[in-house]
Amino acid sequence: MAWRTIYIINKCKLSLKDNNLIYNNFEKGDILKVPLDDIDVIMLENNYSTITTALLSQLPEYNIALFTCNNFNVPNSIMCPFNGHYRHLLIAKLQMNMSEPLKKRLWKKIIQRKIEGQSYVLQIFQKEEAKLIDNLRHKVKSGDPSNVEGYSASIYWKALFGKFTRNDDNFINACLNYGYSIVRGVICRTLSVAGLLPAFGIFHCNQLNQFNLADDFLEIYRPIVDFNVIKILQETKEKKELTHNEKVKLLNILNFSVLLNNFEINVLNSVEIVIDSFVRAIKNNDYKMLEIIDFIK
Repeated sequence: MAWRTIYIINKCKLSLKDNNLIYNNFEKGDILKVPLDDIDVIMLENNYSTITTALLSQLPEYNIALFTCNNFNVPNSIMCPFNGHYRHLLIAKLQMNMSEPLKKRLWKKIIQRKIEGQSYVLQIFQKEEAKLIDNLRHKVKSGDPSNVEGYSASIYWKALFGKFTRNDDNFINACLNYGYSIVRGVICRTLSVAGLLPAFGIFHCNQLNQFNLADDFLEIYRPIVDFNVIKILQETKEKKELTHNEKVKLLNILNFSVLLNNFEINVLNSVEIVIDSFVRAIKNNDYKMLEIIDFIK
């Protein structure tokens, strides 16, 4: 099983030889070799390295997620396999033909677990609003027509950070956005491998968003990211921008342990199981088949 995360911050050339990734840092003279079988994720942070097409063509074959970053070193794309599932058309048709009742029940299950996760985050950090949010979880109806999710979020963020909104330009949101981008990218990759169409969501339906379905499943993982961001904030002094150290910690969220069916598993591997269970759910028209992660308590 792949287990390595490769973080590229220096100018280099990445190439392929005998099914190995070859890292060549011309300035320092470093040459490293890593078997593709060992790699889960490659984060290419800088914009002045080169990567050969031979290596690029092999990354999807090994189901390796390749992230690139923008000029602010924030993840802005992920390389996803094309036609990753041998029955791509069948899976896509099943997805497109999902009934509205099934979508609404799936969304209820996702949002209930998200709110439960938010409650647990508040509980860990001894916020009195934890119980209030946990009670809201039981008020979510099919499709969440009353937007209990939004009400819960307003209580949650205020309890954590006081006067704060997700639109603020600050260090907290920089950390959150970076962490969400990492998990979202892995979800996008996994959806493509499973033969699903990421643009067609369960709840999200923005016509300008080609990853609506990924954003649906990201909701499950947001409290996990939030928890790790708060831990980072507790360990660092007030800052205006992310450093390499914080980015590595955020990337390591993929190795954070969670529970799935009462078994301990990391976030990266859990995504595949969650998405596979979603495929079974739509095949059988049964929302109960969707498996969702939980905090280790």
